[in-house]
Amino acid sequence: MNPVVFISHASRDRPAAEAICGHLEGNAVSCWMTPRDLCPGTPCDDQMAAAIDGCYAIVAVMSPHANSSPHVVSELCRGTARGKRVLPVLVAETELSGAMASLFSAPAWIKAFPQPVEQHLAGLVETVRRLLRKGDAGVRNGTDSPARSRGYVFVSYVAQDRNYMQRMTPFLRGRGYAYWDYQAGDREYGNTLHHELEDRIREAAAFLCIVSDRWRQSDWVAKECIFAKDVGVPIFVAQVEPLTQPCPILLNDQTRIDMSADFERGLVTLDDEFAKAGL
Repeated sequence: MNPVVFISHASRDRPAAEAICGHLEGNAVSCWMTPRDLCPGTPCDDQMAAAIDGCYAIVAVMSPHANSSPHVVSELCRGTARGKRVLPVLVAETELSGAMASLFSAPAWIKAFPQPVEQHLAGLVETVRRLLRKGDAGVRNGTDSPARSRGYVFVSYVAQDRNYMQRMTPFLRGRGYAYWDYQAGDREYGNTLHHELEDRIREAAAFLCIVSDRWRQSDWVAKECIFAKDVGVPIFVAQVEPLTQPCPILLNDQTRIDMSADFERGLVTLDDEFAKAGL
């Protein structure tokens, strides 16, 4: 039987995760969590991916440790990409990083501190039961639900165009999408982060490329676009300013929306293009 809840947590938050798991299972809500439910002989990542895909909801045990954990981010991104409801349980005061903040737009936090954690979880149990009654996850029979997250859009842009990315986010959130970006700044991708970046693009519902003349100044945005094309993620090009040079060849065969004259009208066109692509 698939678990009802996947519990995503950093290893240093295992005591809190175990307390949450015990409370949920004590109220007849089946859970999956590491390392308890890992079986020998099968890659851990494959087991966790299967558990996320089969669950109704994800309980995110949120703390400063989880906030800085690439594994927690990866699990939550996979869950949102598959339309899972994420229920954040705050077990310590936490200021979300850019990556985490993009996954939680106006979240209904469950504050589960000070200790003991269990005394704060009555609302969590009721929320999970309500999801089961409503079929809010809608995943097991393949149906869609207005309350269901559509996953996330990977937003690719050069650091100097971050203001346009920020203008995009209300549009994305209003249509049920989270978004992913690397918080601009200097994109210093080491080997580990490079692989994480590929995972984020591969799991995205769509790839949104913000283009201005500055786009050519970064090799990374071109690499991101090439990878999105290679793995078959739908690509949308938002031209946000008039270009002094022709649009880069790499982008010519992608869906392009000219937003340079009227940004708000461009968002309407982008919405139409999303709909045409079945998003």
